[in-house]
Amino acid sequence: MGGDERVMRTFLSQRTHPFGGLPTFALVGGRCPHLPRRRSQHIRQLQGIAVVSAFCVLVLFLAAAYSGEEHGYPTPWGGISQSGVSDSENPPPVKGPASDGQAVEPPAPADSSEVEPPDTLRDWYLKHYDFFSMKDTVYTFETEFEFPDGYKRPDSAELTPFQNWVSHFPLWHQWKPIGMWRGSKAFEADQVSRAVHLPWKGKTFRDYAIPLRILAEFLRYQHCEFDLYVIPKLGDTLRYEDWLKGKPFSSSRGEVFFKPSEQREHDPYEYYRFLNLCMRHTSYPSLAENCDSITENEVAPGDLFIAHDEEGKTGSVYVILNMLVNEDGEKLFAVATGCPEACDFHIPLLNNNRDYPWITTKRIKALGADMPHSGFFRFRVK
Repeated sequence: MGGDERVMRTFLSQRTHPFGGLPTFALVGGRCPHLPRRRSQHIRQLQGIAVVSAFCVLVLFLAAAYSGEEHGYPTPWGGISQSGVSDSENPPPVKGPASDGQAVEPPAPADSSEVEPPDTLRDWYLKHYDFFSMKDTVYTFETEFEFPDGYKRPDSAELTPFQNWVSHFPLWHQWKPIGMWRGSKAFEADQVSRAVHLPWKGKTFRDYAIPLRILAEFLRYQHCEFDLYVIPKLGDTLRYEDWLKGKPFSSSRGEVFFKPSEQREHDPYEYYRFLNLCMRHTSYPSLAENCDSITENEVAPGDLFIAHDEEGKTGSVYVILNMLVNEDGEKLFAVATGCPEACDFHIPLLNNNRDYPWITTKRIKALGADMPHSGFFRFRVK
């Protein structure tokens, strides 16, 4: 044996790994020349066990991290289904704007020893908006917008449950741009008033389909999923109960219908699959068919302004998202919309001030002035 080879063998026999005292060469998959073949195989087996153990520890760690956050199932829109604690129809009051990135919480009770602390604003939203996925800060009309002098929200007793629910929809912060389903941007943040917090994905989230999503979320919040039915642009009325006992098909003319199949159990997965089908088979005119026509004096949160051309292929839809009134009965509204191609639900920039979204019904009607068909509509829901 040459001198250089003796030096190398001595180096390998003396070099140890900090975790086990074995030669480093053996631990990284090689075979130490001083070890018998059987012992080298045993070391490789130990290496395999160590890799599997490390993987198991990683899985357990990730599971523990997830369980420490919100619990729930993922919805098809990218949010998380949540559970909350408050049954009040109105959210607790807030201290002030959340533009500084801090969580907004209601004021503490005057005497916490006698009065139960109120739910936080986030608790309330987790309860009433199942898709709500904000981790800490809550953005609302109260935290984000200026209210004109003399105007305030109407008494919730004057609104239906649906109207009141829509009027408290959560918002995004002022820096969020409006994204499109392909990953690009429809608008920069400063080109709109605010994005509305309604998680989504896929190309069905067009402006004329968004109102169906809002209606479906409200019915789910009310535990009335079986009340969801939609008149499509072609074909018979689509009903959730028919979905659960059938499979959807389309005729050569594009009419959607169900063929009998094995009965499926109701669950959120089936409900959102049915909603997705309804959204795919909707248009501007068919959305109006799912509503009753109303006058501009009747407009309230949750109502729609729909405008479209003769063929019903081009148009726009605005959801009346909120309403303010003054002592003289005069009203101002905030509207939200989507895009002809799927994009974030958002409040458009209709004034020079991003923090002032309020407009009159006259201004709303002007948004569809270039279309031959337009009007105000209301879903048939309480």
